[in-house]
Amino acid sequence: KERVDKILYQLGLLDCADTRVGSVEKKGLSGGQRKRLSISLELLDNPGLILADEPTSGLDSKMAADVIHLLRNLSSKEERTVITTIHQPTSTMYHSFDYVVLLAKGRICYAGPPGDYAALTTNTTMQVSENVNPAEIFMEWLQDEEKVESMITKWGRYTSGPPISLALKSKRKASFFQCFLKKKRRRQRSTSILSQAIILGRRQLMDKLKDPEKFISSITVKILIGFIIGGVWVNQSGHKETNIFPVQGALFIVSINSMMDTVFVTALSLTHSKALLLREYKNGFYSLFPRHVAVLFVDSLLASVATLAMALPVYFLVGLRRELFIFLRYLLICILLVCLGVSFGHCIGTLADNFQQVQSLVSPSLTPLILFSGYMIPQKQIPYWGKWLYDVSFFQYAMTLFQINQFRDFNFHDCSDLERKFTGCYQTGGQFLRDNDMNPTLSARYFFILAAYAVLLFFVSYVAYSQAIARL
Repeated sequence: KERVDKILYQLGLLDCADTRVGSVEKKGLSGGQRKRLSISLELLDNPGLILADEPTSGLDSKMAADVIHLLRNLSSKEERTVITTIHQPTSTMYHSFDYVVLLAKGRICYAGPPGDYAALTTNTTMQVSENVNPAEIFMEWLQDEEKVESMITKWGRYTSGPPISLALKSKRKASFFQCFLKKKRRRQRSTSILSQAIILGRRQLMDKLKDPEKFISSITVKILIGFIIGGVWVNQSGHKETNIFPVQGALFIVSINSMMDTVFVTALSLTHSKALLLREYKNGFYSLFPRHVAVLFVDSLLASVATLAMALPVYFLVGLRRELFIFLRYLLICILLVCLGVSFGHCIGTLADNFQQVQSLVSPSLTPLILFSGYMIPQKQIPYWGKWLYDVSFFQYAMTLFQINQFRDFNFHDCSDLERKFTGCYQTGGQFLRDNDMNPTLSARYFFILAAYAVLLFFVSYVAYSQAIARL
């Protein structure tokens, strides 16, 4: 915090420290303040070299002058090397630089002190007037092909000095290799992994909730979906054997919605945050593991809220069993599916860059697991080559837990002993579960398998993150 406050003070941002950046729709920081904020983010890692690409673009003359003055102070007072590109600076801005490089067609027309006009003027038609901004004159020359060729030719004859890279060495007299070692040492952070995870988790939560209207609208949509699903299967959970299939359908829709929607939302949000992750991680702001833990925790928390907003209306409208522990197990299964969806979504997000790629990866990877979950194709009718898909499908384990939760110790009133003997109807939920190879005594194992899947996908997504960053 002390480091942040110091940088905010240096850049004149203390007065707006609690102000949101804003957007086109919502007022926030001014253009100059945003530029200074961008610079402050890079200063958090205490770099010895700052590269600023057109820091004055889009600013009025006063704001542009303030930004250049700030960069000048970072160079002169804090002994940092500052390299920036700039177009049409004022005369004051132009003379603020210690070293100027003029480029045209990818070639150097001049490199040296800003006031060394002798190296630039090649003939009587190329003279710099004392009352005119030299930067404007140079920009005009750089648009003229004949003058550009003349400047390039004279610059080649004029200079025989050292390369530009040597002239741009830091005032600290530190070589690139020394700066690299120093950066490596800075990455040996004093902040613990737990502290990083807490801070990053808080930031992720604030970022997700910064637009309350958007969050509330997403929850509202989930509630409406829950009422639609519940309305389709309203009061279908009765004590008749004919109620089994409708209840299975409602539970299947809940499991699919809990997983699929979460995967898509998570993967798409990740494609938008890749650039920020790469920049912050490469700059040494934090370690990857606590960041991954924090993001997955917050995403799972908010996705659980959204999923439960859908699952609760379904539970009560369908008329599932009104028993506390059965209700809590129902919620737990939904939350486990959400955690699976978030981890799986992060795996997909590391491989995709846009919606089309997310869609092309999610459907082929999840569709087989849904088809062979035991609902669309009964377990006994699954072909031998698809048995392994049934065994690895987490949808299968979720559906099994949902049905055990609903039908264990459950009685059906429309099947007499005689009918049971001749037709094989079900008198109890236990008979239905046994006939479909669902063993209630293995519930704990099924919960463990779902939890293990979530943990496994967490580490797979972390490794995928690491590999994706290593390639960039």
